[in-house]
Amino acid sequence: MASNAAHFDFNGARILVTGGTSGIGAGIAAAYLAAGAEVTITGTRASAGDYDTDLSGYRYLQLDVENPAQVDAVAQAQTQLDVLVNNAGIALPSLGLDEWDPDNFARAVNIHLISGFRLARGCRDALRASELAGGASV
Repeated sequence: MASNAAHFDFNGARILVTGGTSGIGAGIAAAYLAAGAEVTITGTRASAGDYDTDLSGYRYLQLDVENPAQVDAVAQAQTQLDVLVNNAGIALPSLGLDEWDPDNFARAVNIHLISGFRLARGCRDALRASELAGGASV
């Protein structure tokens, strides 16, 4: 059986992973951290200490992607950024919400699409300042 022998070097790269406190986002954040990056993660709780997981290796920012003011604040907190991972999301059925309901659908579009666009747009100056070979990525 073959093993994954891929190695990545992100020493000095600045990464922002929304929803980086659990699930896929936590895996993405951990991979960048292991590759030498400076990783900022976001979550909905007030501080990193409010999670059961040790998040001490990360810079933590509170972010509810349904709150445009918080999205803008996280964007403004980025002075230089090499990679933006818009990972934060919601699984409506797991919360007992009908994804076919028009109001729930609108909420999902806001969470998964509009907030990511708003954050990317708000981070454009920080992304533009990237010195990463090939430039910044969203």
